[in-house]
Amino acid sequence: MLLGGTERCKMDERGRFPIPARFKDAFDLGAVLSRRPNAPCVIVYTLDSFERARQDIELLDEDEIGLEARRDFWEFAFEQKKDGQNRITIEPPLKDWAALGKDLVVLGSGEYLEVWDAEEWERRREAR
Repeated sequence: MLLGGTERCKMDERGRFPIPARFKDAFDLGAVLSRRPNAPCVIVYTLDSFERARQDIELLDEDEIGLEARRDFWEFAFEQKKDGQNRITIEPPLKDWAALGKDLVVLGSGEYLEVWDAEEWERRREAR
C-alpha cells in the first residue's frame, strides 16, 4: 500500500496520535517509529517498509561512516502497536527530536508516514 496525502490531527497528553483512517489498515501488524536525521519529523514505518530500510542499513560498509549510520538508525527506532482507537504512541525522545506540539500534520510519503509539528510544517511548506 502506498501512503499519500496529508492529514491534520492532535497528539494527546500521553503522546498518542490517531492514525488517519485511510492509513490505518497499513499498520494493523504494527509500526516502527524513528526519526529523519536531517529533518525535525517522526517517521512511521509499516513493518514491511521498516524491514526494507533495515536491509539497506545492513548493506553499509562497516567503516566509521557505516557504523555511525547504523547507530543513528537504531538509536531512535521504537516498535509500536495501534491501540483500540487506532492511536500510536510517539516516544519522548522522538517527540523531543521533532519538537512536536499538540497540533500535528501526518504526511504520507510513499512507504511510510512523516509526523510533523503543524507550525513547523507550515513554515517549511510556505518556504517551498
